[in-house]
Amino acid sequence: MQAMTSRSAAARRVAAVCGRELGEMRKSPAFTALVAVFGALAVGISVGTGLLLRSVLRHTAGLDAPAIDEIVRGVVSGLLVENSLYAVTMLPYSLIVWVFATALVMREKLTGNLETLLATPLDLSEIWLGKTLAFAAVSTGTGWLCGALVLVSAHAIVAAALSRFVLLVSAPAAVAAGLLNPLFFSGMCALIILIALVKDADASLLPSFLIGMGAMIGLPVAIGTGAIAIGSWVFCLYQLCAAGALWLAVIVLLLRSKKERVVLSARQ
Repeated sequence: MQAMTSRSAAARRVAAVCGRELGEMRKSPAFTALVAVFGALAVGISVGTGLLLRSVLRHTAGLDAPAIDEIVRGVVSGLLVENSLYAVTMLPYSLIVWVFATALVMREKLTGNLETLLATPLDLSEIWLGKTLAFAAVSTGTGWLCGALVLVSAHAIVAAALSRFVLLVSAPAAVAAGLLNPLFFSGMCALIILIALVKDADASLLPSFLIGMGAMIGLPVAIGTGAIAIGSWVFCLYQLCAAGALWLAVIVLLLRSKKERVVLSARQ
């Protein structure tokens, strides 16, 4: 009973930190701007889907329905929809974490709010977890919403043009975008926040830059050259292994971090 009460109290403390971070994000004009950007991105992908589909249909005139459906899946899905779905579930983490995560932590250090938090019954792991949950929830929710808009609009455009339903996303692509992206990039978010807590903003920017820019630049290059295919289970396996390694690094660093290190980093 005492253990359950302790866990319940810890959960309430984590929820309080998470709610506080969500409130700070909502008050920022940058957050509204980012939401507008992702909405515009979903609209742009929908327009691109319509234009690409029109080009495909122009070049497949005279073919029977099964052949056209196969070409539409190969071109519209393989070149645009699946890659776009992966991108829109990845970008919120890169942008929201860069804009908010380290900035909010460093502001708390400068104002002394972080030391005040550490003087409460809150443990370092609870502060870290509450902040991570807040940023991960916003990033995942934004990515899923944007991805849903992309999928619904793309399927609606294709169904209206062909007068039949054509599935535009494979199971591996859906798993990679909807599950493995949040798993991997929430690990990136957790690592960056933890480094910002125990060290400083400059130290936390390095993994953010390497992981975020590596994903945003390296993945398109690898996809364009045919080195990887998002719609494959092999890619899902690679991403799962990378997420596991990232979370292992987070756990090791968390176990080695102490409240005292946070206080000292805030006074440097």
